[in-house]
Amino acid sequence: MTAQREFLSGDRRRFAFKLAFHPDPDEGLGATLEDSLAWGSFEIWAGGQNLCEHAEQGEPVAAVHWYMLPWLEWLVANWDCLLHDSRLPIRNAAVDAWNSLAETAFPPDWSSPEEEERWHATWKQWWSRHCILAARHGGLFPNVFVRRWQDLVEVSWGPARLAGQPPHYVFLASKGYRRFGVEEVSVALYDVLEGAAAHLRKALPDSKRIGDLQTSVRALTKTSRTRRMAILSGLGESAWREMENSVPASPSREAFEDIFVGEATDLAVTAAGSAALMFGSTSPTLSADDVNVLARTLIQLYSSQGEHQVLQNLVRPEPLENSDARPWHQGYALADEVLEQLSLPKAGTDSIDIEALCRDLGIRLGSLQLEDQSIRAVALAGSHHSPAIFLNERHDTHHWPSGKRFSLAHELCHLLFDRSYGRRLALASGPWAPRDVERRANSFAAELLMPATLIHRLKAEMVVSLASRAGILQLSSRLRTSFTATLEHVANLGLICESERERIRNEADSCQS
Repeated sequence: MTAQREFLSGDRRRFAFKLAFHPDPDEGLGATLEDSLAWGSFEIWAGGQNLCEHAEQGEPVAAVHWYMLPWLEWLVANWDCLLHDSRLPIRNAAVDAWNSLAETAFPPDWSSPEEEERWHATWKQWWSRHCILAARHGGLFPNVFVRRWQDLVEVSWGPARLAGQPPHYVFLASKGYRRFGVEEVSVALYDVLEGAAAHLRKALPDSKRIGDLQTSVRALTKTSRTRRMAILSGLGESAWREMENSVPASPSREAFEDIFVGEATDLAVTAAGSAALMFGSTSPTLSADDVNVLARTLIQLYSSQGEHQVLQNLVRPEPLENSDARPWHQGYALADEVLEQLSLPKAGTDSIDIEALCRDLGIRLGSLQLEDQSIRAVALAGSHHSPAIFLNERHDTHHWPSGKRFSLAHELCHLLFDRSYGRRLALASGPWAPRDVERRANSFAAELLMPATLIHRLKAEMVVSLASRAGILQLSSRLRTSFTATLEHVANLGLICESERERIRNEADSCQS
């Protein structure tokens, strides 16, 4: 089959989009003139993998073939959500969108009919904006999601059996995800959209539907940046504008732009302002009072003085860009690097003084009282922000010194390794923060506060077995860490086996009951 016209944009080794038009094999039977004209094929490439490649009766086929016009219209209609909306529906159930949507596809069995209806409506609404299956209109498309992820765009995919899909038709890409720069993805998609719409308009100049498509494609370059920032924040446009308008008169224009405006091209916001980054990691039910508290904190910490040189030497953005990454192991390795660079732990000490470490790095420490008790802490940094960690006093973890210490170490990982474009960070740690980022920060905190070298030294000095409740209690007391965190970390290091961990857990539970 010879393509009448085809469009390819992007790098197949990273992200690319290809669309081609072919003669309609049904010659317009059962289709409108516009749809028949737009019969064709498309390919989506992510990290060198063609997500549209499939097998038909055992033979590999590179592209998906179907009517392309509804697919193009869907891309245009959902453009801003695809490139700016990151918050998952129901709950932040997994690292990537595909797995999270699979985890939350059905409500709990004990849900009331009203709760079930709300659950399904919320889930379906998000799915319809982010999953390309929503654009298939009877075609056999791959199960691919596109969403914003901090200052990157995430493409995630996995299997799905579609209605009418014959058993011999199988997509070849297994589960996975990749993350790319916003400009990289937006340019690739727009180039193909623009070329395809122009081609269809030239072929059928009197079609209102195709004319509307071309007009809508051109309008993507004129969308309000404020609207896109509001989507990115998850607050909604009215709440975002209200927050902007309530900013005190004292901040300079430079401060306002850094916090609320960010950086953008005509096609998308490429680097979120600090406020959008912060609120994008908070609960969708964040109260207006908490919004104001966090906004005021962002403004108060605005500074053009930069960061302590020692901190700058440690900062190295380490984005989690694909499903091959192992956040837990990365966290351990990054903590070991920091300990080595700072020559920690000091000789003769039993624990890491995380408060002193943060102060020595020029990090401001403070506290907030947020109504949302699920937010553990917030971390802020950047070329125009004093680096800071603020603990939420209402979080359960902070009722104990060991919990506060763990949170500080967790946030330090964010400050050092989780910065986005322009070395900026504004993150609220909690259930709605990126799951892999939080997992890595937890393992970083465990290794930073409980270095293997220090544990081995303390273990050699103990008169009780480490593989006992008394041994873990003694070690946690000297390390100034919680019993549970110490037990899990010692097991992860292989110093006790799984059966010993379970026995110690049971002993601890029986003592508390």
